[in-house]
Amino acid sequence: MAEFLGRGFNVASPEVDVGDDFLVLDDREGGYSRIQVKTSSTKPLKTEWGFQAQFFIPTRQLVTPHRPGLFYVLAARLDDGGEWNSETVGGTETRPVWRNRVSCDGDTGVPIPGRQWEFVVIARKSLLAKHRRNGFGILMSERVMVGLTFRRETVTGHGLDLQGFRNNFGRYWPQRDGRRGGRGTQPVS
Repeated sequence: MAEFLGRGFNVASPEVDVGDDFLVLDDREGGYSRIQVKTSSTKPLKTEWGFQAQFFIPTRQLVTPHRPGLFYVLAARLDDGGEWNSETVGGTETRPVWRNRVSCDGDTGVPIPGRQWEFVVIARKSLLAKHRRNGFGILMSERVMVGLTFRRETVTGHGLDLQGFRNNFGRYWPQRDGRRGGRGTQPVS
């Protein structure tokens, strides 16, 4: 929600849960968007920096048209904040090693696992088109499992490049001038 507020949009939570996690209101244009957030913990890749995440989307929700449009925010949390480094073995050979980064609370000194979030922001109709045309996602009874792999420069899923959707809230909700975010307008990508 904070991302949308920071971009100068208003946010509202529905009183009755019918599938939308929250609504993003465009006070300037008078419209709104329906938002469904799906979260996943992650598993690090074994040979390079990166991680994998799985998201489960109800099939009925994916195939049913919504007015106004429904958008998914697929939120992957790298729980330990680790990263790949090289370790020297036997003086000459190097191998990749996953190193955890642990930060400490400034007041208590208690270790706090580092957290890093990555998002894929995609319209329901785009996700559905990728599912139908390209076999994106795996149909599992009443839900579609979407597996994503995040690397430093790419996000892929089921053989498709999704880097253009990575952390790209501006694709659908560009920064607004003079509003809470106040950083100026950014072009829609």
